[in-house]
Amino acid sequence: MMKRSIDYRDLLKQCKAKEAGEFVKLFCQTPKDIKALIDFPDKKGKKYFVIPERAEKPIKVVIKGLPLDMDLDEIKAELTSKNFSVDKVNQLKKYKTMESLKIYQVHLLPTENIKGIYNLDLSCPRQ
Repeated sequence: MMKRSIDYRDLLKQCKAKEAGEFVKLFCQTPKDIKALIDFPDKKGKKYFVIPERAEKPIKVVIKGLPLDMDLDEIKAELTSKNFSVDKVNQLKKYKTMESLKIYQVHLLPTENIKGIYNLDLSCPRQ
């Protein structure tokens, strides 16, 4: 974001930008363009500040069929050993009775092998 100045309309023509109150928001298409975007106001001698991009949301996956007494750390360790970046593991419960179900929700951080989770066979020796 950059503070508006007298010549800000010329800046709007030179890059992808949008007015936001007393500031001008500058945008870029890819993360690689961020460096060039930061250099742009530096070259023009303008004051600006950078808003960090939002963290990517975790992918939520449901695993069914595991035993009720399965340890959550065991599931996390197994998925981590298969090169998945696990944020957290939860066991789902019935709302009214708070009874544990054989359903586990896993929060995975985005990685290049994230699509492989749908083809994964988690065989459990104690069922």
